[in-house]
Amino acid sequence: MLEAFHFPTDYDGIIAGAPAFRFLEFMPWAVTMDRAQRAAPLTDESLVLLDNASRQACDLLDGIEDGVIGDPMQCDPETFLPGLACAEGESEGCLTAGQIDTARTVYADLVDADGNVVSPGVPPGAEAAGDWHAWLLPNEVAGGNSIVGMVGEMLTLLMREDPTFDLAEFDATDQARIASVVSPLDVPSGDLGEFRANGGKLLMYQGWNDVPLRPQRALDYLADVERHAGGSAEAADFFRLFMAPGMVHCAGGPGAWQADYVEPIVRWREEGIAPERIVATQPGPVAMAHIRPDDRVEQSRRFTRPMCPHPQVAQHDGNGDVDAAASFNCVSPE
Repeated sequence: MLEAFHFPTDYDGIIAGAPAFRFLEFMPWAVTMDRAQRAAPLTDESLVLLDNASRQACDLLDGIEDGVIGDPMQCDPETFLPGLACAEGESEGCLTAGQIDTARTVYADLVDADGNVVSPGVPPGAEAAGDWHAWLLPNEVAGGNSIVGMVGEMLTLLMREDPTFDLAEFDATDQARIASVVSPLDVPSGDLGEFRANGGKLLMYQGWNDVPLRPQRALDYLADVERHAGGSAEAADFFRLFMAPGMVHCAGGPGAWQADYVEPIVRWREEGIAPERIVATQPGPVAMAHIRPDDRVEQSRRFTRPMCPHPQVAQHDGNGDVDAAASFNCVSPE
């Protein structure tokens, strides 16, 4: 992403997978998540409850029961959160009032005093697929801390030039306070005019259930690229975003996430054939160091699905095998 913007002639074909290109957005979100977890921590048991509830509430929104929420932006957490609240005297199989508040904080956008979105929230779905655990809960990857807690420690180190900075008192919506030390690696704009003029093609893919790099930030960047390019059709000539339902950070999750992105970018750049769909596979359990799905949640069966260039979505043709990508068409949402 930085290459396409700052050094647009270095590469003429780029694959950007789950790109971390908005640290000024990411750090306030991480600090807020760490505070919520410290106040009323979610547990692995909580994540299983949330995963089962969100799936039961929203899996069928796309008409296919496959253990995956096709478009989590259409899934309102309030359709299932209240039903998880512990009744008086209950302590198992439910969430405390504080845990409900923490879950709401994770799902919700972080906004400032004027209502401006500082960081988008985490969409519902795949809560027990490993990402929530890896980023929000204490774990061995983070040395017994949580990764969002480590981000707060990192921010304190970055702000050491300001002796008045106190993480505990820091207003997480005050991006101006930390901008000079946090945003040097951020992609500042969707203006990729020079990259486009050089014949460059950029293929971005993003999991709908990516916790640290929540999907709305990718959608916002696509909108910015379209604005600078003169419209969606003009942007699609050199920039396409493929959203992967049920994929968490980079790989894994209940959706179809295993895909070849190299052949599409090569064909696009060298033959002028733009990718209209990319077939992805749900391969079954795959051991990965950065996520450990909770085996108490029913694992997805193996299937294939097309990933479509946003805003198109995969829609079943009404007749074919629901586990085969060939039975799905990429269509524009109504």
